[in-house]
Amino acid sequence: MALLNNDQRKCVESIGFGSALNIQLEKLPRRICYWVVDNYDPNTNSIRVKDKRLVVTRETVHDIYGIPMGDMPMSNPCRANSRNKFVKLWKSQFPKSVKRIRLTHVVDMIQKDTNVGPFFIMNFLVLFVSVMIEYPTMGTVNQGFLENIPDDMDIKQLDWCGFVVACLKSSRMMWRRLDDKCVYSGPIVFLLLFYLSCTKVEDATFQSPTTGMMYWTTDMLDKRELEELSKGGFGNVIISSQHMSMNHTKQEDGEDDDAAGSERDCKSPAGFIEHVVQETSQSENDADNNLKDIMSEINIEFNACDNAMRAIQKLLMQGVKKFPDSVELRMLVTKRHHEFNLAWPDFSTSVDSHAGTFFNGAATPVMPVRDNTAETKVDQFTEAQMADEPLIDVVCTPFTQILNADAFDMMLESAFATSTRLSTPSDHVEPNIKIDDVNAVPVTIVAPRRTSRLVVSPVTVVAPRRTRRLVQLTEKIRSPYFNRVVDPNKVLRPIEDRVSGWIFAGLDEEWDLVFESTFGDSGHRGIFESMIPGSKIHVTILDIWATLLNHQELRRNKKSPSRMFLSCTLLSNFILDEAICIEQRYKRFVDRMNEHIEKFKQCTSFKDVDLVFFPVLDNEHYYLIVFDFIKSECVIIDNIYREESIEVLYGNVPNDLKILFTLYIDAWNHPRRNSMKSAIIVRSSMEWMTKENYIDCGLFLMKHMETYKGGDPNKWIVGLEPEFADSDDQQIQLNELRKKYVTKILTSDLNIIKPSVNRKLASYDKLSDAEKENLNTEEHLQRIERRISLFY
Repeated sequence: MALLNNDQRKCVESIGFGSALNIQLEKLPRRICYWVVDNYDPNTNSIRVKDKRLVVTRETVHDIYGIPMGDMPMSNPCRANSRNKFVKLWKSQFPKSVKRIRLTHVVDMIQKDTNVGPFFIMNFLVLFVSVMIEYPTMGTVNQGFLENIPDDMDIKQLDWCGFVVACLKSSRMMWRRLDDKCVYSGPIVFLLLFYLSCTKVEDATFQSPTTGMMYWTTDMLDKRELEELSKGGFGNVIISSQHMSMNHTKQEDGEDDDAAGSERDCKSPAGFIEHVVQETSQSENDADNNLKDIMSEINIEFNACDNAMRAIQKLLMQGVKKFPDSVELRMLVTKRHHEFNLAWPDFSTSVDSHAGTFFNGAATPVMPVRDNTAETKVDQFTEAQMADEPLIDVVCTPFTQILNADAFDMMLESAFATSTRLSTPSDHVEPNIKIDDVNAVPVTIVAPRRTSRLVVSPVTVVAPRRTRRLVQLTEKIRSPYFNRVVDPNKVLRPIEDRVSGWIFAGLDEEWDLVFESTFGDSGHRGIFESMIPGSKIHVTILDIWATLLNHQELRRNKKSPSRMFLSCTLLSNFILDEAICIEQRYKRFVDRMNEHIEKFKQCTSFKDVDLVFFPVLDNEHYYLIVFDFIKSECVIIDNIYREESIEVLYGNVPNDLKILFTLYIDAWNHPRRNSMKSAIIVRSSMEWMTKENYIDCGLFLMKHMETYKGGDPNKWIVGLEPEFADSDDQQIQLNELRKKYVTKILTSDLNIIKPSVNRKLASYDKLSDAEKENLNTEEHLQRIERRISLFY
């Protein structure tokens, strides 16, 4: 900000961001920042401090940041709309050679262009939003919000404070505290300054939040962090009575009783309203929320849902038309129905208003619409009137896109009908359905005709609820017709040579995404470059490999044992830390296990699994622990040959993991839990073990996960040569195996951005042999190592 001239500073003040000119912060203390983010609950929009809550509102954002709080709500799309005129105008100032616009590009543009105009305003806002509100994790700037700018460039009329609140909630929901790869990208500066301004340590004075962003300095933040640590840890503070909320946290996860109750007990809008009225009459300490604030936040959330819904529908239609036989797309269609299965109204059972049928053709009785019912604006209804009305639906304009779900389902069914269907039992609904409270579920939809942004249209539909079926593959597309194992003895195929050559060439940016799956896994180019021979494989590769193997279980021969592969990051340092009591570690372990089982429930049933694989990263060394329900064994599989005992080599990790896993399956009421209680811990001995090869331990882990199926260890064949001091045959196999594995991952159907990979691969193919040879120099390999180091 010090580089701005007087005219630019006056311009910043004129648009309502004058407080940003006096920021004195250079960096933030990481420990207290982590604690604040961890204790922020997006459901209640508050920070938990002991048994109290510090509630975040638009007003508190204005007090801390001092930015405008206008009447026009703002949306925050995941991607910038390239057709928006302000987005196009802003991008036009950068050279076409700049594919990814970063903060340095924006700062350089502000310094070069000393004029005060639309470009400066947009550049300043992009800089402020990317640093102080929300930044993308790909290293680029946040530009999606530019589509909110009005035509008259009146920045003050936008609700920037509500925008911060919405970003605060969404970013916290996306952050996974136990995932080392997940970085929090929300307004951490506001969250920290809000906490500090509302609290104080003993013998200190409260700082007025109106000075928030201009008052605090880096040294003051560091001092406050040390003060709280000296008092026994973060949160041992005195809360200002002005910001104290007496909502005690009865649930450990911080879920507010009001929110939990409304989600759990209210099955209809009428029930929801009745619940809220009862709770409001019982609680006199609730904050007097402004109706405009509530409506603004609801509009923002609806817009976000609408954007996601449209994007998913568009991509699904493109995929189904192009790949009608894809099993993965069928699973995504099922997932779409599951994700948009709202509690009320239940759009997953969308009804054709003309035929009175579900999209699958099952007959459904539809109650007629009253002709004398007119569309009415929401603000004309009082709570009492709404309570007396029949079951209704209040829908914001953008979100009515969901009402096209029935038509969309019909299009999907039509597209899939052109290919061979999976054999499934047809669902049948009897024509004479008894409608009562037990066998029927009230569903509401909005009438097609609309004359206002918010409408109330009573249209009552009663339909039976059906349980969702689990998609199963037929025997014809299971192994042995599908080879799931990579053979290290076969010669490299041309595709394997091309893909590995492209990845190891290091031509594109290291932050480019080259892998993304529907299960939530993603990998940057720099991470996959760690597959280059001579480099330690990044832990993200092992997590993606586990996902790929779980997905391949769909094609498992039913005579083979059922296997489940856990992620390598599941056993975090917290779980493996012996200094932490077993109760706390078990609680974390349960959360991670539940998350994983839910993630892969379409691939493997946990109650029927035979082998559970736990890849372990301990002291920069990878090895595998397998729980064998068939043999009642806990097997350690490690490529390093050592004659020491298990306790000396691995400490208490195997025994502690066995305790945690046994407790978990016992609480889960697993049908095979008794067989694991008496399981013994053994270490497997293999012919291909090595003595000093710690570099390829990750590659050995991948091979062991891929091929191990229990049974007789003497019959376990992986295809690797033994290690001999006078022969490098095994090392040659391992180097080739790296190329085969990176190709298998990137070209698998699980990679939803494979078309992008193919386009980049085509560009690499255009290089001459001499140009490709220049990419194998020692200097090039050192550059690759520097790129890889950015991800550690």
